[in-house]
Amino acid sequence: MLFAQNKNASRQKLKEMLNETRHTLSLQQIRTRMKELEDIGCLEIHKGRKGTEITEKG
Repeated sequence: MLFAQNKNASRQKLKEMLNETRHTLSLQQIRTRMKELEDIGCLEIHKGRKGTEITEKG
């Protein structure tokens, strides 16, 4: 959805989007899942404005 549109989203924006579906997650649950995706090489999580990037593997 956002990736196809080449747009970025904060964890809060992801939470709001998920709340519109039946898949609700807390911010901590989103952080945990993002960390797991980083650990397997699908995401690169940066501090500050650079944010999070989906890798080639992701």
